[in-house]
Amino acid sequence: MTKVRRRYHFGLPSVLYLGATLLVGIGASNAATNNLLFLVFGLAVGALVVSGLISGTMMMGIRVKRVLPDAASAGRPTSVAYEITNKNKLMPLFGLRVEEAVRVGRRSKGARPTWPTMMSPAGGPVLHVGRGETVRVRCVVTPHRRGCATFDALRVSSGFPFGILRKSVTFSMRDSLDVYPRLLRLRREIASSLLSQGTYGATTVDEKGSGDEFYGLREYQAGDSLRRIAWKSTARTGNVVVREHTRESGGRIWIMLNIDPRDDSREIESAISIGASLAVDALQIGSEVGLIAPAQGLVCPINSGSKHRLALLSALARLDPSAGPERAVDGAEAGRMVSRAACVVIHSGDLDPSVAPAHARHVVAADAPRLAVDDREDQGLEPATNEHAEAPR
Repeated sequence: MTKVRRRYHFGLPSVLYLGATLLVGIGASNAATNNLLFLVFGLAVGALVVSGLISGTMMMGIRVKRVLPDAASAGRPTSVAYEITNKNKLMPLFGLRVEEAVRVGRRSKGARPTWPTMMSPAGGPVLHVGRGETVRVRCVVTPHRRGCATFDALRVSSGFPFGILRKSVTFSMRDSLDVYPRLLRLRREIASSLLSQGTYGATTVDEKGSGDEFYGLREYQAGDSLRRIAWKSTARTGNVVVREHTRESGGRIWIMLNIDPRDDSREIESAISIGASLAVDALQIGSEVGLIAPAQGLVCPINSGSKHRLALLSALARLDPSAGPERAVDGAEAGRMVSRAACVVIHSGDLDPSVAPAHARHVVAADAPRLAVDDREDQGLEPATNEHAEAPR
């Protein structure tokens, strides 16, 4: 069951208002015959009481729901939505603000949510929610680093009608969001060079395509080439049928991350971004891709397709560079795995050819600025430096 915590907030306007009301009350008590001061003091106290009653009653029937995307990517905007429902049959809601909260209460147990370290605060204003209505507010946030963003609580507040007191309702609502690594727009010639060995261990896929191996027969359709007609089967069955062939895969390739937790954290994140970008590019050209980070114990077997793409990116989002040696994959075993296909090794520090077979290609994290396309080049502007992308080692 969702925990709910209700409270009033006294900010600077509340303190100033109470201070002014107190001064008026002191003045009225010292001048017993001054009815005007008593009237002003009564109105001020009444406004304070009415503000608390209205905002408290108004917020009694509020319900809220957080709607997160399936995933997000570091450096790319994503939207987070909130649905506010008013179950109060007497009063509509006015002047609301919905925002993420760190904890429901001071005594809340469990790990602190990680979203404050990964993205800017999410939330937004809601001007009006009628009785029995549901309003959705959407805000755009840009995560600045990968990982698993966890959310703990959601707060809705309102200062209606006078803004003197602010009433809030905080809901305990735990969610998580995978933030994928920053995906680089790799230079075409660099990506082609790294993935050129993708035909190493190439296979055919048991799907229809334009390959050479036989897949099956189907009835002739308008537009089919006459060269594909299976004449013997056509003569035997009396119906015109054509041959279909299997689809050729783009090859098999391993992406290996040679990450040393002692390296600079920025270089580690660059290595992970390069690995994720190469994996996505390879999958887009039809390759079967596997991912391995031996020191962190991460192994994603070779596969293809959109589901495998999401699985690779999720694994990289949750990759812990500082994982203990007890989770590490044996170096000899890792070498045997990647020897059966093409291999690209991304090093977070210095290049170490001994971690992979002789046919592997190597990239270091420091090469990231030269591997990626500069946005200014897309706009027809000059690059920031005169350096040109160099062929990977």
